[in-house]
Amino acid sequence: MQVHTFVLSDETINSYGLRILTAGINTADFERNPVMLLEHKREQLIGRWMNLRKEGGRLLAEADFDPDDEQAIKTQKKVKGGYLKGVSVGIQIQKLGVELQPNGGEIAVVLESRLCEASLCAVPSNSNALKLYDADGHEFTEAELKLNLNSVLVKHHKNQLKMKIKPKLLENMGLADGYTEDALNEGIEAMQAELINLRQQADDARQAAIDTLIDGAAQSGRIKVGQAVQYKSLAEKDYDGVKAILDGMQAPAKPADIVKPTGKPTELSQREGWNFEKWRKEDPKGLLQLKADKPGDYAELIGKSQVRRSI
Repeated sequence: MQVHTFVLSDETINSYGLRILTAGINTADFERNPVMLLEHKREQLIGRWMNLRKEGGRLLAEADFDPDDEQAIKTQKKVKGGYLKGVSVGIQIQKLGVELQPNGGEIAVVLESRLCEASLCAVPSNSNALKLYDADGHEFTEAELKLNLNSVLVKHHKNQLKMKIKPKLLENMGLADGYTEDALNEGIEAMQAELINLRQQADDARQAAIDTLIDGAAQSGRIKVGQAVQYKSLAEKDYDGVKAILDGMQAPAKPADIVKPTGKPTELSQREGWNFEKWRKEDPKGLLQLKADKPGDYAELIGKSQVRRSI
């Protein structure tokens, strides 16, 4: 059996302009479920990673393809034929630092991180292939990552900054060329605060949508009230999937919707003029149904007959 060994990550400078230290990658959670994806798509689980290890500043593993998966078989053939050689990882950044380069420049370095997943990719070195997440598990956009990297670099500068930032980012922060360290810090902090606020608003809106969906299903009887917490937990992971399931459920029929033949007419119109005692003697089941379906009419019967006991 041919073994395909891949370099999941090394310490070279990647497309984001930073290095990920292999020694600082925490693989404990990943090793409990070492899934192998294709192009970072969770719906394309094609196998698992075996013999995960760190050697010479590199994170290595062997690919074990699922023999019962059609896509996995196709991918394995491309790997075997040498057409697919790249791997990209999803990394959650936990601690950043700064490293001085031989040319006098500085770059950000991921000192501590957590391995989330590893995928076979056709172009692993581009910025869309390498997935980076913050400490809360949110995937970084390119702009967000640059803000965080710049923030780390800023902390290592005491005087006026000499690094170059794209004009568009400066414009968004209300800055121009010649900005000071303090001004840049304030701009970054303001943008980060706005980002946190937007994320909170998005989280609140999503939670409100989940509560409305699940509580509505419980009130309509499509699910039991005691199941609401479990459904909300599922909806946090897959809202659309849970909504589709609940939309396909039917609320249980009410007593008024169920017709039970009793051998006697059951229409209320044929009971007009009946008092409580006549109902009780001639159609007690109908009286129970009247109590359930039309409690107001039932109470009126009792009031007229001045009966003060329940059926």
